[in-house]
Amino acid sequence: MTVSNPSRDDSDRPNSPLARLAIGAAAFAVVAGMLGGGWIGWQTWRSSPGYTQNYVADRGQTVTVTLPDADVDADKTVLQLDTATSVNARLYSNRRVMLVEEGRASFDIKPNREQPFYVLAGAAQVEGTDAIYSVGQSKTGMEAGRTVISVEAGTVKVTSTASSEMMASSSQDGGQDYAPRDLSAGQRLTADEKGRLGTIANLPASEITAWRQGRIVFKNTPLARAVAEFERYGRTGLVVRQSAVSALTVDGTYGVKQFKDFAAALPGMLPVRLEQQGDVTEIVAR
Repeated sequence: MTVSNPSRDDSDRPNSPLARLAIGAAAFAVVAGMLGGGWIGWQTWRSSPGYTQNYVADRGQTVTVTLPDADVDADKTVLQLDTATSVNARLYSNRRVMLVEEGRASFDIKPNREQPFYVLAGAAQVEGTDAIYSVGQSKTGMEAGRTVISVEAGTVKVTSTASSEMMASSSQDGGQDYAPRDLSAGQRLTADEKGRLGTIANLPASEITAWRQGRIVFKNTPLARAVAEFERYGRTGLVVRQSAVSALTVDGTYGVKQFKDFAAALPGMLPVRLEQQGDVTEIVAR
């Protein structure tokens, strides 16, 4: 004879509807927890770089680097760092990000739709795929705060990273200073420290690639800036203190170490003379 337990109702039985519902809810909670944990892990993986490296070229040297962003060497991105340059590379699962902290670097990018390529410098962001371009960023000197983007091949998109408040405050031109720009081969653009994007300039490829071939090109360049460019590659001993002389402009192409030839040619190009003062040579008005 079977005796029922009055303190136990049907819901306690394993096959009862309520029991099956409870088991289903518990299973769903476990699966949801696993999925939730997996989603968080996936998001963390996507937001954390799988590779980070800081590349540096000391004053007077250039450095060529191949990024580990592909399985085959022929498909990898190649960076060339100019003198006195620092670039921080971060490779994520869904993007490649380069931060030009100081100096200038060129990027020969291999296309990968799964990992778009971004270069951040100053207040500008550059995005390009299957392109070759250089980005320069100065923190000190006459060029402090300026970011220069020059395209050798392909196309890139330059975007200002200025704050929305700063963009909103620019009402004189309707915010056009902050509008994204598309650059193609043979074009250059300069962004200032506030993220305002300048006018696109067209220039020959030889001028864009000059620094990668160890040459400096001056085209209507202020003398003080020309001297500063030579100084990036090593001590020249040349100084310009007079403001009127600093503003005089020069033209020409020189090797990065030809500062002595440059100085010797100045009196024939400009109304200046060289005055030796101890271990420095001052360029003064004649």
